[in-house]
Amino acid sequence: MTTTSEHESNAGAEEHKPADEIADANQGEVAEETAPDGGESSSTEKPSIEAMQSELAARDERVSALEEQVISLERELSTTVSRYRLALLDTAPEVPGDLVSGETAEDLESSLAKAKGVVEQVRTRLLEGMESTSQDTEQPLVGIPAGAPPRTLNDGSADLSAREKITLGLERM
Repeated sequence: MTTTSEHESNAGAEEHKPADEIADANQGEVAEETAPDGGESSSTEKPSIEAMQSELAARDERVSALEEQVISLERELSTTVSRYRLALLDTAPEVPGDLVSGETAEDLESSLAKAKGVVEQVRTRLLEGMESTSQDTEQPLVGIPAGAPPRTLNDGSADLSAREKITLGLERM
C-alpha cells in the first residue's frame, strides 16, 4: 500500500513523466489502495478525486470562457471584413459589388483585383465593338424609332361608326 509520503515524493517525479506513464502509475496506485475485501480505501483517494474534479471544473469554465471569446472575435472579424469590403468598393466605383467577396482581407483584395480585370475586359470589348461598327459603316447609323408603330387597318374601317365596325367584324367570322 502506498503511503502519503510516497505520494508526495511521486508527485514531484510525475511532473517530468509523459502523461501515459503518469496514468499507468496512477492505475497501479489505485489497485494497491483497494482493500482486500474489494472495497476501496477512501483515506488517500478522496482528496485526489476531489482535486481532479475541481481542476476539471476550472478547466471547463476556462474552455467556456475561451469559446465565448472566440465567438466574439469571429463576430468582430466578420464586421471588420464587411466594413473593409465596403471601403474597397468605395475606392473602385466601376466594380459591381457582387463581384467582390471573401472571408478575409486577403480574399477581398484578390477578389477586387479579379473584378477590376473583368471590368477592364468588358470595357475593352465594348470599345472595340463600337470602333468596328463605326469603321464598317461610313454613314451614321439610321435611328430606329422607339416603340411599336401605331395600328392601322387597311380595310377603310377608320371612318366607320361603332355599329358599322361591329357588323363588319361579325361578317368576317
